[in-house]
Amino acid sequence: MISFACRKIAEKEIITCSLGLNKSEYDVFKFLLQYNAKTVVQIAAGLGKDRSLVQKAIKKLLKKDIVERRQHNIRKGGYVFVYSLKSKKILKKRIMQNVNGWCSAVRQRIKRL
Repeated sequence: MISFACRKIAEKEIITCSLGLNKSEYDVFKFLLQYNAKTVVQIAAGLGKDRSLVQKAIKKLLKKDIVERRQHNIRKGGYVFVYSLKSKKILKKRIMQNVNGWCSAVRQRIKRL
């Protein structure tokens, strides 16, 4: 938690705000941060959430370029998609760019006082 003047800002708030995540997307993000590559079924079971809710969150995370999808072929035929977060280095850079942008906007606002 980061203290800013009269308010503490939780890590969750920094991540959700800077990456534009809702609660479900954040839950999937944190799960993949901890467990890396998993299928939708595995993520849903791990979070105790409905598969369709996780699928929707994964779809949005893919669109936001936070998650990547790989096809895993099954020996007996067929395939399953496995999801993992983009590189931590890339995600940290994106978060830092957003935080720096916010800091810059605050500085500009204070200058105009």
